[in-house]
Amino acid sequence: MRFSSLLSALFLSLAAVVAPTYATAITFTTSSAEFNAGVLNQGWWSSGPSHNNGTGNDNHYTGLAGSDILRSFYTFDLTSLTSLTSLTETATSATFRVKRGGQSGTANVEMWDVSTDAALLNANNGTNATIFSDIGSGNSYGISTVSTGNSSDYLSFTLNSQALSDIAAASGFFSIGVSLSNVGGNIFSGTGGDVTYLDVTTVAVPEPATLALFGLGLLGLAVLRKRKQSSK
Repeated sequence: MRFSSLLSALFLSLAAVVAPTYATAITFTTSSAEFNAGVLNQGWWSSGPSHNNGTGNDNHYTGLAGSDILRSFYTFDLTSLTSLTSLTETATSATFRVKRGGQSGTANVEMWDVSTDAALLNANNGTNATIFSDIGSGNSYGISTVSTGNSSDYLSFTLNSQALSDIAAASGFFSIGVSLSNVGGNIFSGTGGDVTYLDVTTVAVPEPATLALFGLGLLGLAVLRKRKQSSK
């Protein structure tokens, strides 16, 4: 075999060793690790006193409700993902899936990061101006315009790179806030008991030992090439 051909074959073999070889799809739900038994880890917080909520209500109505505005939240237990991504995998995409329920008019749905502790977030009794602000501001995870449709539909929202970064950094529970950027409409009404989903795709990454092997292989190839040139 010619030296150049051998060099190419060795390089391709080493590249194959360190290249990601598979993707894994993992689905998380608001029904996992419930803070309140029998109640999904989702709900809403209100802007005003006309709508006092309770921990037994996992309806996630979002938008205008009388004189108040409601914003929704969704909490997922990412414990299994945390242990996975800290070792050999990295999250490459995430999709938020939620039941439409009742909808009034076109809805500009915006998703946000949430800094409020998950347990406190899900103890949604009464009103809390700080939490209400938190689930509708901060780092945006994306915005999508949703036209009216069948109430039984599940809507899928692709989360952006900011969300992926926060998912990768999450330790245990991870929450998403949702608000409407257009005042006047509403969505997700009558959705109590309807599970919400977070689909995360991960891809295998090279382990440090494998990367070291790759580096040594490249060094070896360089030495062989130098010796070949010196012998001419």
